[in-house]
Order: sequence, then structure tokens, then C-alpha cells
Amino acid sequence: MIHRPCPACGAARSRWLHHQSFLGGSSCAPLDGYDVVICETCGCGFAAAVPEPAVLDAYYRERSKYAPEAR
Repeated sequence: MIHRPCPACGAARSRWLHHQSFLGGSSCAPLDGYDVVICETCGCGFAAAVPEPAVLDAYYRERSKYAPEAR
């Protein structure tokens, strides 16, 4: 998991707001939830402590049922 800086202004300090949990656990998904935080500098809300982008890319590449099949 990575702790992201604010995607709007780049600030490192944020305040916890809510934990978003997903039903079904993490048996097939790369995460079972994440924290929603508010940037203390600009007020932007965003997901914190999320998997590395490569982990999410691999998950969606392998699990996508709507992507066109390779020919």
C-alpha cells in the first residue's frame, strides 16, 4: 500500500474522514477498503493507502469482462 500525497496540490498532510469497506473481503480484489482523507492544505478529498498502480493495473487487466478480446 502507498500513502498518497494530495492529488490536487501535492501536500503530504491529510485528515482522516471515513473508511470505505467493500463487501466480500479481499479474496479476489487487491484491497478490501481504503481510507478517505481530506487534504489539510486545499481541502481536496481522496483515497489514501491504496495499492501501487501496477497492482491495480494487473487486477483490472486480468478481471475486465468488458474489454475487447485480443485478436
